[in-house]
Amino acid sequence: MGHTQQTACKSIGSRITRRTAAYQAYAEQRQAQAQEQGREELTEEELAAAAPVDVIYDVSYESSFYAHYFTAQATTTDMLIPLFGVATTINPLENGNQNVEHWLSVNLNSRFDGPGIRSNNVRLELVITLDVSGSMSDRFEGEPGKTKVQIAQQSLLTLLKQLS
Repeated sequence: MGHTQQTACKSIGSRITRRTAAYQAYAEQRQAQAQEQGREELTEEELAAAAPVDVIYDVSYESSFYAHYFTAQATTTDMLIPLFGVATTINPLENGNQNVEHWLSVNLNSRFDGPGIRSNNVRLELVITLDVSGSMSDRFEGEPGKTKVQIAQQSLLTLLKQLS
């Protein structure tokens, strides 16, 4: 079983809003078009209502761990097997522009994936470094709830639980 890596943004440990880079590019393009046409700046509601994709969704450590699965080739003997995949798509955010995009994925399958982590148990020397500087005691901008360091600690405990 493979997992994808997800970058963090604002989080309160439960539901949060997140603007993707694609949505930000879309919003900037729409604002520029409005300005060229001499119209007022578009509001967030107008942009979100006309967006070709959903712009609000749940990103937290709860939704990141265990949430992103994709087909992986099972192996019980090999330490590491690379599996490559190719996908072709058209970017839905490019209005009228039907440029084809090609994507390559690399999945590293191992006998240590899933239940194999227990049955093929090998000694693990793990070093974890956690930033505890002043900014880690802050909460994410505009979000009440846990501090950055509390969320990082909770994520590390979840990760360590998987290894025990």
